[in-house]
Amino acid sequence: MFNKVVTNQTKTMVLLMLVFTAIILLFSGLVYFSIVNFSHQRFYELLKIRTTTIIQIEKGKDNLDLPENYILNGLNDEELPMERDYVFAIPSDSNFKKISDEVHIPDYFFKSIVKKGEANFNDKEFYYIGQTFKHDNKNYIAIASAKNHYVVYYLGFLKRTLITCIVLSLFFSMIFSFYLSKTLFKPILKITGKVKEISSENLHLRLEPQPDNKELNELIDTFNGMLNRIETSFETQNHLIGNVSHELRTPLTSIMGEADVALSISRTNEEYKETLGIILNEAEKLDKKIKALLMIAQTGFDGKIQKMDKVRIDQLLWDVIETLRRIDSRNNIYLDISMLPDNPKKLKVQGNEQLLHLA
Repeated sequence: MFNKVVTNQTKTMVLLMLVFTAIILLFSGLVYFSIVNFSHQRFYELLKIRTTTIIQIEKGKDNLDLPENYILNGLNDEELPMERDYVFAIPSDSNFKKISDEVHIPDYFFKSIVKKGEANFNDKEFYYIGQTFKHDNKNYIAIASAKNHYVVYYLGFLKRTLITCIVLSLFFSMIFSFYLSKTLFKPILKITGKVKEISSENLHLRLEPQPDNKELNELIDTFNGMLNRIETSFETQNHLIGNVSHELRTPLTSIMGEADVALSISRTNEEYKETLGIILNEAEKLDKKIKALLMIAQTGFDGKIQKMDKVRIDQLLWDVIETLRRIDSRNNIYLDISMLPDNPKKLKVQGNEQLLHLA
């Protein structure tokens, strides 16, 4: 047992085939039944002409003496296929049972002719149409019947032709559905292949817009925007790693340097206290730097807001100079404070001291 995964491309192809099949069958049915109905109506019109001809011929006779079999043969040379024409005198009791048994025509057909003056009937092989008429003050029924070769032969040919056309149409619709579904999903498959090529090593790659495809281009723009954000995040993390290795090394160097100096020779309690104070101060700076770096790592990822305080910009500069001197005693930095304002309030800015120190 295994699960078969049906792709959207396959579903689309099947759906298109079903739609095409329904349309083909619908129009084929309309064509067939329209022609069948037309052929029936047309054949009844021909039979009606024959019935009218029979009535005119019979009315032209001086004395209408019906033969025993009630069948008229050889009216003219333009007879319909297997044509049979009948003329009956309407019985006084309107009982057509005897006539119906002799000519094998349902008696209700005769009654319908008498009631409506004209009626038609078919038994799937022969078509009948009848009319009533008067001659010498007597009521008669004239019936023309024939076999509809058009229905029997031509519509049979039409049915075979339509079936062949339906089969061919289904075959070509299958090919067209496959081609159309493949064309519709080709850009998506192309994008999928391109997305699979993108990894952390090549985040600079971007999806190319598709011509004349607004909906797909909106998806591409959204995905490219996401890649931009991811690439920025990766770059931020890479810079963060560099900053961590640099910023953490500085206080650690100071701590280890002070510890080495303190342990190199015996010192007084005051000197040890001073050394431990410097080590504690550097450890506190290290703790603050770690927190600041963690804040940088979290900035823009979880929406945390950095803590802002009033910072003395001149004090911040002196701290940075002191830190750089501890990193390397050869650093000789000169700070010109002649342009600083006299009002100490103007020296304060709103910011994060540790992040400004790192910067």
